[in-house]
Amino acid sequence: MPICTKCGGLVSLHEEKCPGCGEHNTDYQPLAEDIQRALDEATSNYQQKKYVLAAQAYQEVIALDPEIFSAYFFLADSLQNLGKTGDAKQAMQAAAALRPGSAPVYYNLGYMNECLGDFTGARAAYEQALKLAENDVNVQNNKDFIKRIKKQLKAVKKHG
Repeated sequence: MPICTKCGGLVSLHEEKCPGCGEHNTDYQPLAEDIQRALDEATSNYQQKKYVLAAQAYQEVIALDPEIFSAYFFLADSLQNLGKTGDAKQAMQAAAALRPGSAPVYYNLGYMNECLGDFTGARAAYEQALKLAENDVNVQNNKDFIKRIKKQLKAVKKHG
């Protein structure tokens, strides 16, 4: 996986810009046609809340190319929506390995840990999300997102 020349973050070959700083990825390569088609199908199913079909399609995408961050991220959310929190957490951990600077990934890991009753893990993940949130160029509304993280952190601190 290439390293961003500006911030040193990990960048997938299939991302036009660095997810950490927004710098153009000089190693960018578009997805192969079959992978793009599978990703489009997965995304369509996800948007229609057809989570079983979405999860299957995202797994197909991952089998074709295991470095597509969005496939893991939305596979995890699809599985979470199906009540498969343990499997969802594994998929989100794979997303974290591909994009360790993603605040939303750690927020979701916090939520998944919370659902599993792991309040220590939830707290650690929420704290990491809070740490990353201010500089994550992929977070649309930082102030609201940070407020939401702090609310979840407060809730899990009540559990120890």
